[in-house]
Amino acid sequence: MSKMKEVQLSARISSGHIDMKVKNALRFLEARHPTRLALRVKRFDSWDDAHATLNAVRDRIIEHGYGSATEIKRDGQKLSCLIEATKKA
Repeated sequence: MSKMKEVQLSARISSGHIDMKVKNALRFLEARHPTRLALRVKRFDSWDDAHATLNAVRDRIIEHGYGSATEIKRDGQKLSCLIEATKKA
């Protein structure tokens, strides 16, 4: 049985931390866990920057063959998307 995992990000994340978060998400997906990417937008963060950050992380995961990511959704102060644990052939 697979358990939903979540990788939390921030809009001002550094490129080194993005690498670490992508690696964690890939580890979850390889273990067959659906994974949610979540980014909480703080008071002084730009929504455009937050959306670009989440898009960049999602695209890097898709490059590894996980192609069933949902569109980015906004819920209050949080952006998120879900990536299924199935690889494209």
